[in-house]
Amino acid sequence: MFPVNRLDRNPWQDPKSIRDRVNAEGIQRWHENNLKEIRKVQHRADFDSKDKLGSELLAARKELDQIRQAIKQANVVCRREKLLKLYNSDLEYQRRELQRLGYDIKMVAP
Repeated sequence: MFPVNRLDRNPWQDPKSIRDRVNAEGIQRWHENNLKEIRKVQHRADFDSKDKLGSELLAARKELDQIRQAIKQANVVCRREKLLKLYNSDLEYQRRELQRLGYDIKMVAP
């Protein structure tokens, strides 16, 4: 080792200070590299989760569209059934009224 002149106020020339500084810089680089790797992994995980979330959202939208289509079809069927029931009830009412008045009209099936 070099003799250390303790009267010298410049710590950069002290071998122990130089060694400590080099070690500290090495440790700092190691931590910076670890942080870079952690950020890469986090970014990749965020991308994967966003991609997964996007695919789940797309599947949910498709399912919602299918539900909407099923509701539309059910509404159409329900409307048809109501109209058919109303038409049949109106037809039955008219037939009874005509029979009551003495007009017996035979229904012709289509």
